[in-house]
Amino acid sequence: MTGIIITGHGSFAAGVVSVLNLLIGKPENCEAVKFEPEDSIETLTKNMKAAIDRLFGVDNILVFCDLTGGSPFNTAIQLKMSVNMDMEVIGGANIPMIIETVMSRQVKEGLEELTELAVSTGKAQIIRFVKAEMGEEEEYDE
Repeated sequence: MTGIIITGHGSFAAGVVSVLNLLIGKPENCEAVKFEPEDSIETLTKNMKAAIDRLFGVDNILVFCDLTGGSPFNTAIQLKMSVNMDMEVIGGANIPMIIETVMSRQVKEGLEELTELAVSTGKAQIIRFVKAEMGEEEEYDE
């Protein structure tokens, strides 16, 4: 099974896990790692390593980060390069991509396929609602 770590600034990670719990139930091998304003990079790294250690018996890890290039993302990249485990890191995570990934972990073949599913789902869920003029139907721009 693929372990999931969700990380981001402030309460992002805890909020996403709360949504997961509400919509699909408490997911197995899923950890939230917050990064508060008072936290140092060293604290974040320590908390990420602790989350990795709590993912007992997983084959690999997929990390979802709120912002590409932010401290949680950069820390996850550093850990990816230093841990002795298959690990992927995605920046710019959204709730639909995380739900789809968590629910698909048992049926997808390997970490790369699961990561590709996450990215394609995340992109597909970004839309713009366009209000129609009188007599036309509303539409969604992709």
